[in-house]
This record gives sequence, structure tokens and C-alpha cells, in this order.
Amino acid sequence: MRYLIISASFFILLAAKVHNGFAQQLKPVINAQLSRGEIKQVVDSLGKAMVNYYVFPEKGIKICQHLISNYKKGLYNKITNPEELSNRLVRDIGDVVTDRHIGMRFMPDEGHDVPQPTLTDAEKQTDSLRELRIEQQDNFKFTELKILPGNIGYLKFNAFTHNIQAAKPTIAAALTFLSHSSALIIDLRHNGGGNVDMVSQLESYFFKQKTRMNSIVDRTSKDTIISYADPEKTGGFSLEMPVYILNSKRTFSGAEDFSYGMQGSKRAVIIGDTTGGGAHPVRPFSLGNGFTVLMPFARSLSPYTHTDWEGTGVYPDVAVPAADALEKALQVIYTKQLVATTDAHEQSAIKWQIDKLHARYHKMAVNSKLLAQYAGNYDNGYIELFVKDGSLFCRGKNRNNYTSELIPITSSVFTWWDDTDLEIEFIKDENGSYTAFKILGPEGELRKISKGK
Repeated sequence: MRYLIISASFFILLAAKVHNGFAQQLKPVINAQLSRGEIKQVVDSLGKAMVNYYVFPEKGIKICQHLISNYKKGLYNKITNPEELSNRLVRDIGDVVTDRHIGMRFMPDEGHDVPQPTLTDAEKQTDSLRELRIEQQDNFKFTELKILPGNIGYLKFNAFTHNIQAAKPTIAAALTFLSHSSALIIDLRHNGGGNVDMVSQLESYFFKQKTRMNSIVDRTSKDTIISYADPEKTGGFSLEMPVYILNSKRTFSGAEDFSYGMQGSKRAVIIGDTTGGGAHPVRPFSLGNGFTVLMPFARSLSPYTHTDWEGTGVYPDVAVPAADALEKALQVIYTKQLVATTDAHEQSAIKWQIDKLHARYHKMAVNSKLLAQYAGNYDNGYIELFVKDGSLFCRGKNRNNYTSELIPITSSVFTWWDDTDLEIEFIKDENGSYTAFKILGPEGELRKISKGK
């Protein structure tokens, strides 16, 4: 059996969706009255469920003992309302463990685990096809793919799909496109998780040998399921470049699983915020008498840390606010590349990128009077520079009036078109007027362009 490592809220919503189909017979009866015998049955059943299924056995025993002790002290004697009893029992569990996954619901006439609507094979197939179409329309949540300056690959995706087989061509195409990058940035800042098999599938692209990444210890089945990164899953295709993963507080569940495994195996550097901290799968268990408890029944176990990220999140190797994570990743990559090379040409190109990176993310202010001196028509009128809202812009009449902002690197040096890797430097004539600019590349001056009509 495979699991989704997702939040308790998902299961609450799922249970609500299931219950909607049985609204009449499962409508909560807030005014129901409980007898002492029914309360004892609920307490006993809850204690047994904690002992048998709670993710941490020793804590489950302590919870059970605490609840029984409270019952014997008569702390529940005055409770007759089911919702009040549910809330009180959850609070009492909180005396023993801090676990926001645990919750209780009272749904009358519910005698077994949360009921599932019976679907025909045709209905199941229709539902599967509908889900697949939705995921295909969303491109399996792969939202952005590009090569950043300096040959840095960038991949952003916002969920780990359930339809792995259908998504494989998309995954392979994306990673093939990025395969010649000198480094790879994977952006998970908006990724809330998903299917654990998809986590393993993606991990498999980054290892040449079968590598143990995680285990899920299941108390209900008493099984331990080991997850591997395995090149066989990718047809032997693997990527060897350095990997950097961007995380935020919104990064959760399966995205944390991927980050934690890649970090623990020393295959990736994590940059950004500490993640949300959801590692334990949860499910509902029936207690009888209409009561259901939602609790974690399994846990992740890393072969590298011998623990998981539940409640703590995945700590970044380089901690910065999530909004600054991409800039920081590029800065880290360029700095490492600069240290690693002794080639003067490569060093010059890397320093060029560092300057442009700083300019993009830390825009300096240039005196508006100076910008006005730069404005005008250049190259016989084919290029127009103009000032708008305190910034300098370029419009190319020979580029269908394509317009881009010129970002200052110094007061006289600016980035050139935003779709090029060039810069321009304004130069004065013998009278002290700015009448031309030089187009600059990493290796020096490429061309001089003068003002004209």
C-alpha cells in the first residue's frame, strides 16, 4: 500500500465529501444525550485505538492511561453532549502529546470506519478519466521551465501528481530540456505535496545507483515500506549537476519528503524558509456510538537522520525569506562557480552575471536629471530611450516597438534589452554631453551607438 503524506485538513475535507453523500443518515445530532455507559465505551474505544494505531506506540499507551484515569476520576460525569465529549477528549489527549493531526467527530449511525460510496466500474473509470483530464490541463502542475543567465536550469511545479504514468513524458521532457544546465534550481515554494510514488519517481532522476531515500512505518498493517530513488524508473536517464531546492512555509507534505530526502542524501542544497512540517499520514478510525477519531497511523523514517520532519519542517541549508530564495540560490551558484574556475574568461563571465543579478534584485536609484540626459533617439531613430516613473526604458522601432526597462548597474551602466545578456554604458562627448552609448558583453565593447534623429 502507498500513502499520501498530506495534512489532516485534507482528510477532514475528504471525510466531509464522503459524508455529503449520506447527509440524511449522518447528520450530526448536537442535542443527543450520552449515558455513562456510552461515555465509558467511547473512552475505552478511543484508548484502544491509540494503543493499537497511533503513530508512536509508547505515546499511545500514555494517552490511553491518561484518558482512563480521567474517566475514573469522574471528569466526564457531567458531560452528556457528544460534541462536548469529543472536544474534551481531544483536549485531554493534548495533555500527553502535542499533535494537531488528532481530531474527533460525532456522526450518528456511523458504526464502522468512514463509509465510502459504492461506485460501479464504469463510474470509477469515468472519475479516473475526469481526474486525468484535469491534471493534463494543469500540465501535471509543472508551471515554469527555463534557462536562467549563466546556464542555470529552473523548474517550478506545484504538486506531486497521482497520475504518474501519464505524467512521465512531461517529467522526462522537462528534465531533458534542463539536462545541459550547469546547475538546477527546483522551486517548491508553492508545492503542497501529493503522491509519495511521484516523489520517488522524481528523485530517481538524480541518482546513478539505486538509493534508499525514506521509509514509511505503518502501524495499521505493521509494515515498513521503503522508498528508493531508482534509475530503472527513468530508463537510466540521470542528471548530475548540482541541485538547489527553494522552499517556503507553504512547502508541505510530499514536497517536504522530496526536499528532506534530497538534503539528507547530500544531493541538494535547500534554500529559503523552514517548511510546514507535515510528515505523518492520517486517517479516520471508528470508535462506535457515532464517534470517529482522526489520527496519524504511520510515520516517515529517514535513513540519514533516523527521524522525519513532522512538526519541525525541513530546515534550509541557507535560510532566507522565501521571496528572496531565487536570488540567493543564484548568488550561491555563481559564487561557487567563481571559486571553482581559474579560467580568466569564465571568471569574467561569472562576475558579469553577479553584477547583473545584483542589479535585478537591488535596483539602484539614478538621478532623474541624469536619466533625462540619456533619453533620446539613437541609431538613426531606430532606438528610443525615454524616462517613465523614474526609470529608463528602451523602445526598438526595428523590433516592432518592443519595450523593456533598463536596470542600472552603476549610474552610467545599465542592462540592455531584457531578452539579452548585454549591458550598455553611456559616454560623454568632448563637450560633456551624453551623445552615445557602448554595447558591452562579458568580453568587452561590442559596438558604439550614437544619438540621432
